[in-house]
Amino acid sequence: MLERDIKKYLDEGKDEYKEQKESELHETTTQLHEAEKQKEKINKEMGNIRQDIDTQKVQERWLQDNLTLRKRVEELKEVVAKRETLMKEMGNMQVLQLRQERRDAERKLEELKKNRSIALGRQKGFEEEILQYRKELREEQYDKADERYKNKMITMRTTELVIKDLDLYYKALDQ
Repeated sequence: MLERDIKKYLDEGKDEYKEQKESELHETTTQLHEAEKQKEKINKEMGNIRQDIDTQKVQERWLQDNLTLRKRVEELKEVVAKRETLMKEMGNMQVLQLRQERRDAERKLEELKKNRSIALGRQKGFEEEILQYRKELREEQYDKADERYKNKMITMRTTELVIKDLDLYYKALDQ
């Protein structure tokens, strides 16, 4: 009897069919695994590209600031050159007053340089904070906040409508 069942099983081709389906399952599993690897690779590349864009924006801002600084330095050099030219033209006239004005201008220049250094330091700190906040916004906690908010609002609105409908239903039953 057992031999007859085995022969019937083999004659109907169920064994081959089973092997074929197992082969298809194995192939599908392999394709799924490869697709998941590709997805992970693409996600990683997207993260790197986003980080590169953020870095490039910071570098662009730094270059703009650097260009502005160079222009200011050139303007300062021109002003200093003009001042020296005027002082030579003036010669010894009002030497004490001119020396005092020069000291005042130099103090002002030093103060401006100090303020610039402080501002650059603060700017650097702000840029680092911006990068940190951008990283935080890409974290899971904030990444899909809009979508979660939308879903909660739908749930809340649906619940409100259900409550309103039930209230009308109970009022109708009471009458």
